[in-house]
Amino acid sequence: MRILVCFFKILKKKRGYIMMYLGIFFSIAIAMSLQGGNSEKNYENQKIAFCVFDEDQSEISKGLTDYLKKGNEWVDVEDDEEVIQEKMYNRSLTCVIRIPKAFGETMGEENEQEQITVKTIPGTMYGTIMEQSIQGFVSLLRGYLTGGMDASEALQETMQSVEKEPEVEMTAKNGGVSHDSAYYLFAYVPYLFLAIFISTLTPILIIFRKKEIAERMACSSYPRMKVYRELYFSFIIAGLVITALHLIVVFAMKRELWFTAKGGMYIVNEIAFLLVTLSLVFLISQLATKIESINMISNVVSLAMSFLCGIFVPLSFLGDGVKTAAHFLPAYWYIRAAEQIDAGLSKAACADIWMYCGIQVLFAIVLLTTALVVKEKRSRR
Repeated sequence: MRILVCFFKILKKKRGYIMMYLGIFFSIAIAMSLQGGNSEKNYENQKIAFCVFDEDQSEISKGLTDYLKKGNEWVDVEDDEEVIQEKMYNRSLTCVIRIPKAFGETMGEENEQEQITVKTIPGTMYGTIMEQSIQGFVSLLRGYLTGGMDASEALQETMQSVEKEPEVEMTAKNGGVSHDSAYYLFAYVPYLFLAIFISTLTPILIIFRKKEIAERMACSSYPRMKVYRELYFSFIIAGLVITALHLIVVFAMKRELWFTAKGGMYIVNEIAFLLVTLSLVFLISQLATKIESINMISNVVSLAMSFLCGIFVPLSFLGDGVKTAAHFLPAYWYIRAAEQIDAGLSKAACADIWMYCGIQVLFAIVLLTTALVVKEKRSRR
């Protein structure tokens, strides 16, 4: 196993690249994962710091005040203009409501004239939000009063109506980009694999392909087929080790994926793209002539495929022309499979996921075949 030992000695010198890209990957993935995990929280009204000066002191005005206190922050303040201005300047008070006399007495009657005034901080939405709350409450109350109810009954019915909160559910519409937090830990895998494997494994394959190295190995007692067998075995082992490292971290963070169909499909999809990446690395190692150019190739390939295939930019934001072109890149099918896994594993969805993984395997076969053809032509020279 001399070749394997030599392979990993060279790879050890590349550990800086590996740690750098792993750090970039997990920084982006965890940040997006946390954002994704917060995106489906129930909607909550913004609490507004307010006070009410009730000059009416009627049953209706007190009922309105009690309603406004729910979901907002009540502030006790004296009815002094300087004090109010100071609190509003410090943002400890954002809205001042004044209920005039005869407000409750004239409500629902033809001579209803008295209006509630709302004073707020200029340039903010607090006043508009509070006015809408007041208007909604008053409109309901006025309707009950006009229907013949007395003030107590009308207030009771109004409070019951406004206390019924609708259930809000976050949905993805027209290709929306709302995802589970676990999705982001897998979505950026193409960038991770392409960046790490091209920049670290390709130079090693090029080193073993150098003329002087090949001639030395040909003169040794080590059989040629054994050299290639150990070299490519080491190549595959390195890919599996980095993949396993990624999966260990992800499943340590997301224990709910353990022993689930969703977690299993994510692994299948990742392995399919691993085959694509290793085949691509093998092809690049046969085409590239200078090790110095590998980092540039790594950046171009990983970033271009990530932006064009919906990894860094969601597919819903890409134009039709870009998405059509992305069909010819394997990362597009990886992200399609990842999105489908995140959306749910129905019978039809599983069929699509297997198809997307199969397409990635076909890409791997094509790349590997091309690399072998190039290698054969080189050996004839």
